[in-house]
Amino acid sequence: MALPHLALPKSRHERETMAGDIAEDVARLAATRGVKLVLIGAHAANLYTGKPRSSKDVDFIADKPEALGELEGLKRELHDDVVRYVDENGHEVIDLLRPHPPLFKHVLSTTTQHGPFFVPSLEMMLGLKFFAMVNPRREWEDRNQDALDFTRIVRHNKTSLDRKAVAAIGELVYAGGADEMLGYVDDALAGRQIIL
Repeated sequence: MALPHLALPKSRHERETMAGDIAEDVARLAATRGVKLVLIGAHAANLYTGKPRSSKDVDFIADKPEALGELEGLKRELHDDVVRYVDENGHEVIDLLRPHPPLFKHVLSTTTQHGPFFVPSLEMMLGLKFFAMVNPRREWEDRNQDALDFTRIVRHNKTSLDRKAVAAIGELVYAGGADEMLGYVDDALAGRQIIL
């Protein structure tokens, strides 16, 4: 059986600018294979920041990441917390995160449709950024980028944020996380830099 064809970009610049096209292809393929994907990461944050940025890969939470199968032109790597697809140069193209943390399980059940994608709600997107910000396994540069995304999301959506929903999501990240997450919301609204 032939593998699905994806229009894979050749250069890093093309990878960044065409990642959305690849994401759409993957979302359509996932739907045919019964895999629920929720777009997360920079591409999902762009829906809420008012100041989109590029990213070298596309991130999803997947209910059954292995079920997507092989993809033409990409090598599949199976890890404990992610199924990763890389190009021939080893560059990450697609990450399918496994729904292990309680937050990720909740994301899968509370999404909305946006074009070909399921996407997190505004407050859930903040929760995902908060989860990344407080994750000690992430590089500090990435955590600081997450804090910047968090700040931009809060400031761009300051009139529509539901603080009760933010607090509930903070508790899904870790017990007591509501206070820290709401503190970061307050920092962002006050124009203060989030210090991790």
